[in-house]
Amino acid sequence: MVDDPDLCTVYEDDGVTWLIQYVDAADFSGLAPVTQVYGLALTRDGKVLLGVDARGRCTLLGGTVEAGESFAECLQREMLEEANYRVLCMAPIGYQRIDCGDNVSYQVRYACLVEPAGAFTGDADVRAINPIVRILEIERDDVLSHWNWGKKSALMLTRATEWYQAVHQSTCEQSASSSLLLMELTRSSFHGAPPSRLGAAWTWPARLGSTACRDPSSFALPSRARGGGPSPRGPTRATCRTRSS
Repeated sequence: MVDDPDLCTVYEDDGVTWLIQYVDAADFSGLAPVTQVYGLALTRDGKVLLGVDARGRCTLLGGTVEAGESFAECLQREMLEEANYRVLCMAPIGYQRIDCGDNVSYQVRYACLVEPAGAFTGDADVRAINPIVRILEIERDDVLSHWNWGKKSALMLTRATEWYQAVHQSTCEQSASSSLLLMELTRSSFHGAPPSRLGAAWTWPARLGSTACRDPSSFALPSRARGGGPSPRGPTRATCRTRSS
């Protein structure tokens, strides 16, 4: 069943019809098999991190789940391999249901906050068929002019922005209330003045990469309906895999 035609893509490949349906969801429980994990990555200053592949196309960063990996571990590894960025925290925003006729598989999408781990030196995965050759940090207002898969891209960007703003607000509030000695904190500990005096010019505190922020569920958006999605069928032939947005 197709709930929203604007979130679906149908195409033929070697005699097989593929139906790819994007589902807006904040919960991945019950999805199996999940073959790939991708992140709509946001930097501390709110820009979107995209990769440019060998074909010159802008794409989200991520890839195939390896044996024994959790979804979070997969995204953390792929972000380092493809862009040399660290994932600080993350939250589910949606998934793709890929139906190849006799087999259904899933690719999940996270919003994530990232920071550089070092200089970009190219895709570290030598096995990559279509490697990342360049990375871009793009203003959110300009992202869809580089990476536009229609309503799907717009919806993912909206969810990631909502999450980013929730993380920003929560971090500000925690920073302001966690210590009675706030006024004694030095400017350097906040990369500038305390948040209560900076307003819109406030920047992320260095301690953002704390254990709490690294918990993938730390900043899930409670106001969103938690989607479940169609019941998966076990694979009856090789799992369909495709790198898509």
